[in-house]
Amino acid sequence: MRGSKTRLVIAVSLILVLCYVALPSMVDLDQETRAFLEESGDILIEPQPLFAPSDTSEDYVDSRQSITHGTDTNPPPSGMGELSGYTSLEEESYPNPTWTRLLTQTTFTSRPSGWTDDGISYAGGYFVETSSITGYIYCTAVDTSGCDQVRFSLGFQGTWETSSVSVWFWDSSSWVLIDYVDESPTYGDQSFSNSSSIFKHSGFRVKVQYDDFDSTLDFQADNWRIDRLDTETDYRFEAVYKFTGVAFSEYASEELYIDFASGSSTDTLEFRVGAGDTTPDNLVTPSPKNTDFHVDIHPYLTGSEFYVDIRDTWRSGDSTQSEWRIERLYIRLSESNPVSDAAPVTSGLVDGTHILAEYDYVTTSVYVSDPGGYADITQVILSVYDQSQSTQQFSLVYAEDGNVFAEGNSSELVILDAGGSSATKAGNDIDLEFRYAVEFLCPRVENAQLRVQVFDSSGETNPVSFYSSGFHIESRLALDSLNIDDGLGTPNRGDIDSTLQISGALTYYGLSSHYPLSSSVDISVTCGNISGSPWAPSDYNQADGTFSVSVPSDSTVGRDYYSLSVICDGLERLHTGYS
Repeated sequence: MRGSKTRLVIAVSLILVLCYVALPSMVDLDQETRAFLEESGDILIEPQPLFAPSDTSEDYVDSRQSITHGTDTNPPPSGMGELSGYTSLEEESYPNPTWTRLLTQTTFTSRPSGWTDDGISYAGGYFVETSSITGYIYCTAVDTSGCDQVRFSLGFQGTWETSSVSVWFWDSSSWVLIDYVDESPTYGDQSFSNSSSIFKHSGFRVKVQYDDFDSTLDFQADNWRIDRLDTETDYRFEAVYKFTGVAFSEYASEELYIDFASGSSTDTLEFRVGAGDTTPDNLVTPSPKNTDFHVDIHPYLTGSEFYVDIRDTWRSGDSTQSEWRIERLYIRLSESNPVSDAAPVTSGLVDGTHILAEYDYVTTSVYVSDPGGYADITQVILSVYDQSQSTQQFSLVYAEDGNVFAEGNSSELVILDAGGSSATKAGNDIDLEFRYAVEFLCPRVENAQLRVQVFDSSGETNPVSFYSSGFHIESRLALDSLNIDDGLGTPNRGDIDSTLQISGALTYYGLSSHYPLSSSVDISVTCGNISGSPWAPSDYNQADGTFSVSVPSDSTVGRDYYSLSVICDGLERLHTGYS
């Protein structure tokens, strides 16, 4: 471990003893004198140095543990193990064989277009033999030019005793026998491969043929597939690097830092970590990286030997050799960073899974701490993001100084109940409860992601922490039913100059037993060529979402269109139009 810092603290406790004569050392005292001094109760404690960790420590990578693919130049302890220079990571080439599907015919209800057959029937999705002694079927042409190998697969079932069912490949001028199908009374898949150059051309076909059959023999087959194998040159990199002597149990904050040097590839890398595991598999990068970043490794730093696996993200199809330049790879240990201690927990969800717009309040509990005590925390921000963690929907803010809860970004999308929110403070910890609802202006969010940010008085913050919330936000509405009645029993016409009754039931989209509040929705029916439009119901029932509205019919004969809309916060919230 290099670059670490320690802080020397000397604790001294002194007892002043006034004597008129100089005392000899305890080593030279006789037994009687020693007993007298011990009975006097006066104890002399010699100063002892006490060592405590510094506020921060940076532990640089010590060595390369192993390299599986590629090469590294200037490996640690040089390069990324020091404050100057960099380690170059370069991919190696390797042959990457890849099978590509050229043709698939899963079922056979009849002869496929472009195919040829003789003595073949079709039944139950299979092609089968007829009463003929011999028969065959072959497919349309596919291009196998330049491939390494061709493969034909088929699902077979049948009994043919001493007769035969065979597979033939077209060599561009004639059929060549490849092999015989194994007889099997039960259905199974069989494959036939060949790498001869005579089968690598643009007019490749496969034929299945039966011979010497009679009425007592049968077979059936389906799932006809032709594949080609091509070997391309791709590139890959993977190596494991080792930290030793890490002070894994002495600091509150433990983060892995990676700094890239200029000239590094724009392709991305993945980082996996583990303590005491030379082949770590804990992926700590939520998305592949090619620029500077740091990440919390506290859950994984459980021992003094720590390993980091670095590998390229894309291998199959990576036809360009890449080089990455890592300037520094180190673990930053800190006593001062505030942390998010646990995943937030949300209660009050509808059906345990949803927040419905302007329906009811939910409470999200957040747990944070700071090694310097809770008073060092200045601010906590709870943000709601979309599933990709790329778009923030809204945020809620807590300020420790003043114990204040407030809406943050996009406050028009959220309703914070500041009075119903709370903070419990003790020692290093603050446990927060944010009580809030969402507006209809808030877009629908599938599998919302929560981010917790904690700031302290030193300007430190916690590593990026995203958590899956386990809930969805729904702000769309739907009609559970919609009816129009002219009082005469006719479904699509009515009298002129009369009254029509339009009724229905309104629900949240996808949740048919939950209904929006009457204070949140504005229902109306419009018709462009009848005066008095729009018309609104006066009896919307938020207990079951039902409503009805009386509208006049036209004074002249003709077709009229009545459109229903539901407006919430100035937006149409029906998931589809109704007219």
